[in-house]
Amino acid sequence: MDIYLANKMQGIPYFNAPWFDESAAKLRALPGVKDVFNPVEHDRNIGFEPMSCPTGELEEAYQHGFSLKDALVADWTWIGTKADCVVLGPDWWNSKGAISEAACIQALRKPAFEFDVFLEHYANDDILLRWAIPPIMELGGPVVVAGDGLTDGHRGVGWV
Repeated sequence: MDIYLANKMQGIPYFNAPWFDESAAKLRALPGVKDVFNPVEHDRNIGFEPMSCPTGELEEAYQHGFSLKDALVADWTWIGTKADCVVLGPDWWNSKGAISEAACIQALRKPAFEFDVFLEHYANDDILLRWAIPPIMELGGPVVVAGDGLTDGHRGVGWV
């Protein structure tokens, strides 16, 4: 099994590198896991060290040569060409990148799982698949945004 590891990075000290490194090691120790894509390791391999950014903010990363576009293209490409599933950390729902990675694997008709659930049930495919995260577009829906401060009464439509 090839796993893409996702979680919130931006705004967390060191881009959440300690969590990613520890979690990738736990996944790699599981029987049957062939490969784990850890975005922190990928960043290191292309010359960006997340531990050089104590605030975990993009502006800080840009000063160290980080490219968000290049990172996301690499992430989505690995998901699209290699991943059997995406495993999501506890803060994934607060991350545009992690949400996009979950949506990417789901668009390919493959599952996304929350990290703790995956660790608990990985050995039993029947049970594990019952715990897959519903497709991102089913988790929310269209919502009318009101009270946007516009004096002419405009309302917007978006997704939650």
